[in-house]
Amino acid sequence: MKSCELVTFITAAACKIYECFPTEEVSLLAAAFTQLGDTLTTLVVHEEVCDTKTEAATDDTSNQGESATQFTNYK
Repeated sequence: MKSCELVTFITAAACKIYECFPTEEVSLLAAAFTQLGDTLTTLVVHEEVCDTKTEAATDDTSNQGESATQFTNYK
């Protein structure tokens, strides 16, 4: 799905929800969808940060081993 198609779909869904539900329920749905979006963003960012830290720790461990080998072999 292209970006414009996605935006159009979301807008159409929002308009339909607004037409079919009472104001109080629309407010609750809006808050719930906002929380859903925020939570999904938090999960994705957390995963990216943890993966980056894991890769950095792995690289540091590999580099330390290489440095130790260089000093041991240097005579």
